[in-house]
Amino acid sequence: MKPNNTNYLPGLNGIRAIALLVVLYCHICLFIEGFGFQRNVLPTSMKGSLAVTLFFVLSGFLITHLILKEKDKNGTVDIKSFYFRRALRIWPIYFIVLFLSLMLHYDTIIHSQNVPLKLLLYSFFATNVAFVTNLSIVGLTHLWSVGVEEQFYLFWPWIIKKVKKPLPVLVALFVVLQIILVLLRFFEFGVFFDFFFQSRFDSMIMGAGVAYLAYTNHPILSFFKLKATQVICWIMFVVPFFVTSKWIPDIIENQFFSFFYAIIIYNVSFNANTILRLENAIFNWIGKISYGAYVYHMLVLNSVGILVKGKLTNPWLLIPLTILPTLVVAHFSYIYIEKPFLKYKERYNRLAK
Repeated sequence: MKPNNTNYLPGLNGIRAIALLVVLYCHICLFIEGFGFQRNVLPTSMKGSLAVTLFFVLSGFLITHLILKEKDKNGTVDIKSFYFRRALRIWPIYFIVLFLSLMLHYDTIIHSQNVPLKLLLYSFFATNVAFVTNLSIVGLTHLWSVGVEEQFYLFWPWIIKKVKKPLPVLVALFVVLQIILVLLRFFEFGVFFDFFFQSRFDSMIMGAGVAYLAYTNHPILSFFKLKATQVICWIMFVVPFFVTSKWIPDIIENQFFSFFYAIIIYNVSFNANTILRLENAIFNWIGKISYGAYVYHMLVLNSVGILVKGKLTNPWLLIPLTILPTLVVAHFSYIYIEKPFLKYKERYNRLAK
């Protein structure tokens, strides 16, 4: 059932659910040795990194859509309220998980190098910098993506507020980012290349661009709506998760798939004739708690690993033993921790009636 929310776009919870479940499965495979199994004991052709790319495209699409609606309704964008909303949504469980991980891995962390710098990077959402410089905190490596989003939204709302037609700016930013990536790869600036490669601003730009096209009812949308276009996009959505061969150069892989993801997101949320509908109770539930599930899941994986290491003979049991607790933790976190902040967040909703 569609939630009672005028800002709600159908199908997006389904996208979140799919992306989350792929990430969880891929991380089970990636850290399978921590559960007492040999690497590659489970099929590992799925690309979890592309599922994270899907999250980035979705974020750029949805946030841009909401900001454009606010500007259209109020004539401007309340930047202060935007950042209050972001903080109330992202910060509470982010810092809770940071604290819990510090407690769980205290002995390991306290005896590691550069502890003050690590804490500084995580405290100020520079987790992607920590990731590419090998300064990640144990159990919190996956939070690099949270840092990327927070950095992108330091400037993107301002552009929408100040620029009458932001699409040319988006195109220029995208092109500049690609030029930077090519130059850094060519001149072998390793850590700087890693930073720009991991900072998927181009994926969020792709989502933001399609959101702008949708909001302005651009003629190209008729091409996006074609059943043939949709079929091709869904094929490109599914194939990379099961094809192990490297058929797209890594330097353009995220950008390449982001294009197809953005068209899928547009169709499931705006096109009444979308070929796949992702609205159902299970997807809506998982999608609603997906941020919490993503943030908490490494804590759950580490905890399950401590409990079951050497005790399981069937690695497939790890899927329910890790994913179900992750969803349960995220569910109760949403009800008892996140929801009170979300209610307070509504005070800063400039689209509310």
